[in-house]
Amino acid sequence: MIELQGNCPLCGANDLIELEKVLVSDLDDKYKKYGVDSIFRIFAGHSNLLFSECKLCGLKFFNPMVTAPESVYEQLQAHDWYYFDEKAEFEFARRFIKEADRVLEVGAGKGAFAKLISTKHYTGLEFSKTAIEIGKRAGVNIFNQLIEDHAIEAKSAYDVVCFFQVLEHVGNVREFLESVTACLKTNGLMILSVPSADTFLQNKVNAVLNMPPHHVTWWTDACLSNLADILGFEVIDIQHEILADVHVNSYIETLLYSSLTSLMGQTKALIETSLFHKFKYLLSIIGAKFIAPSLRERYMRPLGHSVTFVYRKR
Repeated sequence: MIELQGNCPLCGANDLIELEKVLVSDLDDKYKKYGVDSIFRIFAGHSNLLFSECKLCGLKFFNPMVTAPESVYEQLQAHDWYYFDEKAEFEFARRFIKEADRVLEVGAGKGAFAKLISTKHYTGLEFSKTAIEIGKRAGVNIFNQLIEDHAIEAKSAYDVVCFFQVLEHVGNVREFLESVTACLKTNGLMILSVPSADTFLQNKVNAVLNMPPHHVTWWTDACLSNLADILGFEVIDIQHEILADVHVNSYIETLLYSSLTSLMGQTKALIETSLFHKFKYLLSIIGAKFIAPSLRERYMRPLGHSVTFVYRKR
């Protein structure tokens, strides 16, 4: 799906900062390493994307908003690391859900979160047919339906609406969030988790899974707080994930790579293909092997991949 965005997809402002240009051909090369077929057809003739930031609300997004079809997700699901049954945000979010609550999860995947909560009034929405089939075999109540369509038949029906690692994939950001809002009762809770653009992720190079067509928006704490004012919510809790074991090496490599880039007087870029990049990347990998053991203890670790916000609908 392609939406040419002249305005911020969250607040509608047109006061934007153009941060960087990304070539589709570079994205295509990097995605092939993850087993994703040529993505040129998805971009429908666009040769480059602009990475922009809204001055008003702080949302960072790629323009045009090119989101992935189901086929891309089906190919990524072939990797064991794509769906995790255990996530830090699941444990945090479950604290806010009571047994009697009616819960809607958008982007339910295989239903891993549903198995962790006590309520019997759970509904999951998911577009991946493979994930739905797995979830249904496990007895999870999951349907193939868009939140925009579900909101028409389920106005003010839920005590809690949650979505984990979903919002960054969505092109029609405002419509998506307004549909979530419509599904919630007054004083109901919206719980969302996204990759945090305040952490090491903002400096990772060649991290194409954090770029289109997989991710089309980047979210900081400031932007997520502004989201509350835009939609008429109040923020009641925030939790940043502590750097997970699986991300320790990536964090150190990113830190070392950024330091080398600064020392060489170079400008940071989202995608790098030069010989200098290969040299810096090799040094970063070697350095990370020596430094990683120092972060074995969790109390030594910085903030990690994800942040979770809990909002109450006014």
